[in-house]
Amino acid sequence: MEAIGKIEDSWPEVPLLTYPRPSFVGLIELNEPKPESLVLISGNNEYTELVLMTVLETTVCPFFVLFVDTDGNTVDMAMIYQTLTAEKIHKELKEAGLEKKVISREILIPGLAAPLKKEIEELTGWSVRVGPVCAAELPLFLSEIWVPPDID
Repeated sequence: MEAIGKIEDSWPEVPLLTYPRPSFVGLIELNEPKPESLVLISGNNEYTELVLMTVLETTVCPFFVLFVDTDGNTVDMAMIYQTLTAEKIHKELKEAGLEKKVISREILIPGLAAPLKKEIEELTGWSVRVGPVCAAELPLFLSEIWVPPDID
């Protein structure tokens, strides 16, 4: 798939982390999302955000991307330290006003956050889809909606 090649070419240098790297918390509206657009959830680690946004640069598909406060932990460490929780996701959904922006009420969580699926659904009333473990797999995972940009 062409998107995979583009991701490989632009993959950022990510160091081995020994401590949290807090970054942006909140909503990014990517490619002018519509009320039926998918909501992607991730943590607020600086490198996680950089990698996810690098992958999302390979599509013109509209998304709402919600970065939840995980105290700067990567998703794997946030699951271990319990800094990515259903409560935090619920709080960020409300603060971002997503209930008024989307009709689908579906969110996509990282694969490593799969144990939170049922609790998120019960707490938020939203449908939760478990995505891939690695953000680089998103173009394949979402191949039915992933549209690469026109390059002329």
